[in-house]
Amino acid sequence: MKIDGHSKANIDLQTDNKAVKKPNPQSGSVAHVQKDNQLEAFPKAKVSIDNTANNLYRLQQIAHKFGFDKAKKDDKPLNLEQRANRRKRLKMLQKQQNVEQILEFSAEYIDSSRTQAEVDPDWLYQFFEAAESIYARPMQQLWGKILAMQTAKPNRFSLRALVTLKTMTYQEANIFQAACALAMTDKSDKGGKILTGLYCQLGLLSWFKSVKPKHLNLSKFGLSYPDLLSLIELGLIYSSEIESSPYPINHALALENRQHKINIKVKNDNTILTYYKLTQTGIELASLIAGNAKQDYFKQMTDTFTPELEISINSTQDS
Repeated sequence: MKIDGHSKANIDLQTDNKAVKKPNPQSGSVAHVQKDNQLEAFPKAKVSIDNTANNLYRLQQIAHKFGFDKAKKDDKPLNLEQRANRRKRLKMLQKQQNVEQILEFSAEYIDSSRTQAEVDPDWLYQFFEAAESIYARPMQQLWGKILAMQTAKPNRFSLRALVTLKTMTYQEANIFQAACALAMTDKSDKGGKILTGLYCQLGLLSWFKSVKPKHLNLSKFGLSYPDLLSLIELGLIYSSEIESSPYPINHALALENRQHKINIKVKNDNTILTYYKLTQTGIELASLIAGNAKQDYFKQMTDTFTPELEISINSTQDS
């Protein structure tokens, strides 16, 4: 449906040699009236589109897909018991199709890893129980990948990771991918860290110095505060920012992600870094997520944290 928003307001009278515009209900513009030397504005007319028929059709398609429509057989409507049995059959077939599709994806991710260990039967039972209810194709690919990786290296993923993955939507998986693109690890702590800011802890001799905390704007890189809350609720990151211990001047940190090595040298005494940290479940599932690091994020980090930190970033392919 095309709506013409170019219609003009009607002009039908004059007052004190000034034109008075009357509101046209069909117009999307704002009309003005001169009254007692005061200019009043009519509210902008709202144009609505009736999507009832379209939404009803979508609802009928959903009901048909999940076996809740009133199907017919030989031009006669099925009774309640027949419809219930039909829905159970369709549900069973769909679950079977979901698992078979996941197994096909899993075969694509199988590599040449060699192991003598067997996958825990309880883990496999929980996996297939959950996999039956995975309908979205991108999520089926994730489940296929987790099975392939667990087969190559048993005990890589916990049952808790399966529970979290089952409750994760495709949108939440994209949010988690954005978080993984910003996460870094160090040798002393394998958990992923997402740096958010820094500040300097003032000593007695520097009490009167003006040192403001510095923060990175994560929302610029696809990770807003509501996104962080979603990841916290899923148990993928800890519920609050973590502070490092105060670093002395010239302290060196060696961080890395999948594409870069980040070397940091502290230039101010008692510098404290703040960051979000992936939980153990987040660390396990992060290995499923593919994605490139955000170049702009590291540029902002370098620009924001100078001169408190000296940062050098090198590609892992160069080493």
